[in-house]
Amino acid sequence: MANTLSGSGPSMGTGVALNAEAVLAKTRADELEAVKHLNCWGSKITSIALLRHMPAVEVVSLSQILAFDTHGLIAFLGINPCLAMRSVNAIQSLRPLQSCTQLQELYLRKNQIADLREILYLKDLPQLTVLWMSDNPVAEQEDYRATVIKYLPHLTKLDNLDITPTEREEANKTGRELVPFTAEEESQASEDDASLSDNGATLTAREDAVVKAIDQLCSTLSAAALQRVAATVNSWQQAP
Repeated sequence: MANTLSGSGPSMGTGVALNAEAVLAKTRADELEAVKHLNCWGSKITSIALLRHMPAVEVVSLSQILAFDTHGLIAFLGINPCLAMRSVNAIQSLRPLQSCTQLQELYLRKNQIADLREILYLKDLPQLTVLWMSDNPVAEQEDYRATVIKYLPHLTKLDNLDITPTEREEANKTGRELVPFTAEEESQASEDDASLSDNGATLTAREDAVVKAIDQLCSTLSAAALQRVAATVNSWQQAP
């Protein structure tokens, strides 16, 4: 029986939280506990509370897949880039993942994780070896990499870069000391309330489909091909 969820678009959820009915329909699993692979890129997800009910999940991908900056191409097609970004995920908390004891790989590029203490929810996941959190606000902090490596001793790769024994030894010395969230902070930070406001206009169904098609296409191209596409888009924009 299939136990992999892969896809994008409103069918993956409400635009705010993962939806159990949609997950089961896509995976054809009988129960959430049977899902092992979850791939929900570009699905407007801001809450992953449902993951608390997926203890067997091994690979979770909640990244926005942008192989290069597609905004130039999106704008050239007449789509507002700011609105286009509303179709992407905006995860802010990793709290539900502490229940995913079989988790091995976690991909969270281009979300909205801002507090480095969120990684404490991952520290008791002994099988987690791959983590990708680049392009989140938290990744801009100077001691981000060292601190993540310090608190996640089983990681072998962070943000697509291997962790060497020497780097881990140094990180254990220089990584920041993190203080867990207080009980009050925990009570105020419900995953289901972490959605971003969506005021004003939104993409039409056709525009949303175009944005996702561009991202899917770009994710299949080589670096050289992407550079050629980017150069072509730039020439279009500069043309009189």
